[in-house]
Amino acid sequence: MKRKVINFILFLIILSLVVYVLRDIDLMEIFNLVRNINPWLLALAFLLIFLAYVSGIIRWKISLSTLKKVKLKHLFVLHFAGLFINTITPGAQTGGEPVRAYYLGRLYKSDTTKFFGATLADKTFNLIAIFSIVAFSVLTLFIFASIPTSLKIFFQTLIVSVILLVVLSSFIYMKKYHLNIIEYVVRITHKNFMKERFKKLSEFKEYLEKRRKYFIKEYKKVLLNKRILITGILLSYINWILVFLASFVLFYAFENPVSYLSILIVVSISEIMGDLSPLPGGIGVTETTMFLLYSLFSISSPVALSVAVLVKAIHYFYALVIGSLALNYARKNY
Repeated sequence: MKRKVINFILFLIILSLVVYVLRDIDLMEIFNLVRNINPWLLALAFLLIFLAYVSGIIRWKISLSTLKKVKLKHLFVLHFAGLFINTITPGAQTGGEPVRAYYLGRLYKSDTTKFFGATLADKTFNLIAIFSIVAFSVLTLFIFASIPTSLKIFFQTLIVSVILLVVLSSFIYMKKYHLNIIEYVVRITHKNFMKERFKKLSEFKEYLEKRRKYFIKEYKKVLLNKRILITGILLSYINWILVFLASFVLFYAFENPVSYLSILIVVSISEIMGDLSPLPGGIGVTETTMFLLYSLFSISSPVALSVAVLVKAIHYFYALVIGSLALNYARKNY
């Protein structure tokens, strides 16, 4: 019952934000904007986001080099398969990693736990990059940008509310089942991703206990390798630069150019808010936060909303369409 109450509160928050965003928006104007968008620049935005994924795949291949020489074509398939899982499940986009590691283990007839350790180490590089960008963005936004007090309070309340809801829902779940944080992660991972291989939770726990040392060893091996660490973080920054460039290009496609710094601030904070949201793919939270932040930079509301929705739509195309095809291919062939 408590979890239902939290979900209902979250739904009301998202609904109120959507109403707030759309209250003065002429949807027909947005339709006309999107219909008349420059098709070549829209295609370029698709390409930039694809290249962002490619940089992530290359980084993943480098991270796995301490363990196995993995073929790039396999990583392409499993990257998008994991992206699909990340998008349809709640949380900070970590659900796809166990799936990627599982299929790598089957493909290369090696310990899945080792692949999982190296894959999570690769994920750490991306987290280091985005959190440093978000820290810069928040400082710039709240210290240097001219923001009305009412909006500043609104955004601070929004950020705190999302974080509290995530923490509270996790705490209630753990308390209900008398779990610590590790037990919580193990239970969620088994429920959502590992039931195909381990029918019972006890079997999965036994497997993890036996393989724990391999996971930790591989995780440390990747992180402590200076060459991989530096390369991984640099490729993560390249990944995000390309993502920001996609929004930059879309504003040009609507003949309403916006500074790259503004886009960096808006997109980085919005992506983190979406990741923190318990909703699958951060749907609603990412777009709404993006639109509201763009309004701080005096950007045309219809254009800002159009760009926010288009960026999300491009990500969903790769995650849900390409991702579902990749996952289906992996299940049949790997």
